[in-house]
Parts: sequence; structure tokens; C-alpha cells
Amino acid sequence: MMMKAFQIVLLFSITINAQESFTKSFKIKDFINKVDKKALANEIRVLIEKSGQGRMVGTSGHKGARLHLEERLKKLSKGTSSTVKVQSFQPNTAAGIKMYKDDFQKQIVGQFPPHSAMFKKWQSFTNYMGNYVHKNKDVKGHNLIWENKGKSGKVLIFTAHYDTISHYKESLRINLQDPMPGADYNGSGVAVALGLVDRLSKANLVHTIRIVFLDYQGLGVLGAEHYAHTLKEESDKIIGVMNLEMLGHDSSAFDKNKKTGNYALYLRDSKDIAGYKKDMELVKIFRRYESKCRFSVSFKVKANGFKSSDHTRFWEKGFSAITFSQDWEDDFNHKRYQTKNDFVETLNQKSLWNSYRTISCMALHWASDL
Repeated sequence: MMMKAFQIVLLFSITINAQESFTKSFKIKDFINKVDKKALANEIRVLIEKSGQGRMVGTSGHKGARLHLEERLKKLSKGTSSTVKVQSFQPNTAAGIKMYKDDFQKQIVGQFPPHSAMFKKWQSFTNYMGNYVHKNKDVKGHNLIWENKGKSGKVLIFTAHYDTISHYKESLRINLQDPMPGADYNGSGVAVALGLVDRLSKANLVHTIRIVFLDYQGLGVLGAEHYAHTLKEESDKIIGVMNLEMLGHDSSAFDKNKKTGNYALYLRDSKDIAGYKKDMELVKIFRRYESKCRFSVSFKVKANGFKSSDHTRFWEKGFSAITFSQDWEDDFNHKRYQTKNDFVETLNQKSLWNSYRTISCMALHWASDL
């Protein structure tokens, strides 16, 4: 009889806890919706306005974007316990040059004959980019770090790069003549990150959330390289890195499945067993709250070793890292990527907002230890 009574009490307790969890989940959804679709689009418009022609490292537009983001982060954090830091750094040009050479060796050498046009084209690009990185060796970078410290020792990091780069299609030389708004690349990732800051700065957290706006992505991914290097000092408390890259494009016309709402979640190749297992721990965090945090978009897990973003530098330093992005294989924004046509009105603003809501809902659930 006593055991039965105990079971009833236990069942009642579980039910109450479940109701509390549901209520908190409902409040979280209501809370994150205060950053709406128009607010996200406006974040991108203002970023573009402050950067003028583009956000290429070393340009006045790049500086304007950085100063705007500093001011924006301080404004969103005012009156809260969250902090904002600027991490200035000298770019590790050797690491940048090595990246281009390594990519050439892995993707071109052995795949194309040395006398072929393709081989010569990418050999020329590799040498050109290496020289360009070296030429900018004295141009300082600036990573912007926002944090809301929780009570536990656990830290989950979100990243989004704010610089842009554009290449001429045929020569692959850097294009400094045409405007490069960068609404999708990567104003969309920055907008989602700012939405996270807006909401998370107003929350009391159990676990720490850190959001880093990375510089120098277009030149050797050197902002992430520097930050990942400094992160080694606190590696014991870092859960991992969730990177935000190009979340504004989502079409049915170009999608291979002719549907919208199809996004991707990239991690290390499943053939890299140890790395894949590490990254899957981050995927599990996302999946844990998926039923509570799905807003008309889905992120398909792709363990293919995707390398076109900042997460790779964290892999190199031994951290778990995944990237939330558009589906580069099935619905990539190839017509506007790194062009003057990458402006706000071309984005699927509803899907961008739903991506923000999905990611921020997950982040709040995790940081609140729900």
C-alpha cells in the first residue's frame, strides 16, 4: 500500500514537473517572438547601410560595420549582466596561406592534370590569395565577444562572421569595385546572432552562452583561427561551437525537392569517427529540444566535412563545432553569393525568422537547463 502511495506521489510530481516544463517552453516561444521578422530584416539593412560598398577586410565599410556592431551589442546589453569585449588581433598570415595551399593539394592536385586549364586556374588563385593575405598582414582584425554568464561552468558558443569578400567569376581575383551588400553572406547569420543577443541578454541563465562576431573570414578564416587559439585556455568548460552561416536563402524554385524550409546542419565527415562523435554531441543538444523548437524549418544533419565556414578552425583546435546554414547541396544561393545582388529583398525573410526562432528556442532551453 505504501509503495502504491509512493508511486502515486511520484507520478503526480512528474506530471507537475512536465507541466512546469511545458509552461516554460511556452513562455520561451512567446519571449523569442519579440524579435520579429521585420526586426531581423532591419538588422541586416542597417548593417549594410553602415558598411556602404561592402565589409571587405581593410576597407572603410569593414570598419563601419565593426563599429556599428560594437555599438549595437553595447546597446542591447545596457542594464544587463551580460558583457561585451573587443578582441583585437594580428592575423596569422602563415595559417591563412597554409589553408589555401592545403585546399589546393586536397581538391586539385591529383584530380586534374598539371597542364589543364582547371589546374592552372586554381593554382593561380592559391598563389594570388596567399599573396593577398600576406599583403594584409598589418591590417588588424577585431572579433566581438558577447557573453551572458550562467551559474554552471558550461559554455556554449555561437559564432557568425561579419566581413565579406567578392571575387570576379572568371579570374577569381578579389572584386573591390562592385558593391557587396552581403545580406545573405553573412548579414543573415549576424542578424540571427543579434536576435540571440537581444533575447539572451534579458534572461537569467544556468549555463553560459557566448556569441562571437568573427572577423577575417574571407581571408583565410583568420578571425576564427585566432579566437579558437585563445579558446584553448578554457577548453575544459567549452561544450562546443554552433556557427551561423548564410541563413537567408530558402527557395522552392531552385530547391531539388521543390520545397521551402529545408536547411542543413553540417558536421565532420562520418568517416572521421572521433571528430564525428564529438560533433554529434552538439547535434544531440539541438535534437533534444527539436520537438519544442521547430518553426516551419528543418535542419538536415549532413556529416560531409563541409568546410566553407568558420567552424573548421575550431575543428583544428580540437573543439566540437557544427554549422547551421542553407542547404549548399540542394538549395544554395549560387546566383547572389558574393555579388552586388545579395540584398535584403532577395532573402526569404520568413524562413530566416523561423531559423532564428528555432535556434534561439534551442539555446534558451539549453541555457535554462530545461
